[in-house]
Amino acid sequence: MSMSTLDARSRSDPDDPQGTDGGSIAGWASGTNVVFGIWLVFAPYALHYGSDQRLLWHDSVLGLLIIALAAMRTSTLVRHPWPSWINLVIGAWLVIAPFVLGYVDVSPAFWNDLVVGASVAATAWISAFGVPRRLRARVAP
Repeated sequence: MSMSTLDARSRSDPDDPQGTDGGSIAGWASGTNVVFGIWLVFAPYALHYGSDQRLLWHDSVLGLLIIALAAMRTSTLVRHPWPSWINLVIGAWLVIAPFVLGYVDVSPAFWNDLVVGASVAATAWISAFGVPRRLRARVAP
């Protein structure tokens, strides 16, 4: 089979419209989450709310988790979407954390966690569904 035949066949696969096994979609979305995670680690210093140790640790630890999970997802070792699902949960937590932990009045931390959390959750969702259906079916119980 020639290379052009393989390319045409992969492009016509309804389970993989990009012809990449979803890798480019998941890689792009997870790569974006790495950037969001790095920002979350440094945001307490950049936005001047790092003096509150609770918020400093909260955002730093969650940022490092986001980085680790997104990096795992971009690697070829993890073809299943579970790291993205965990990042989706972390993103959702970041959105509700200001209300649950009571730091709505700390405006920079509140807005940062709200925006970063929503962004992480959205890109994690995209990354999770960047996996072709045939691979997701193997993960499902």
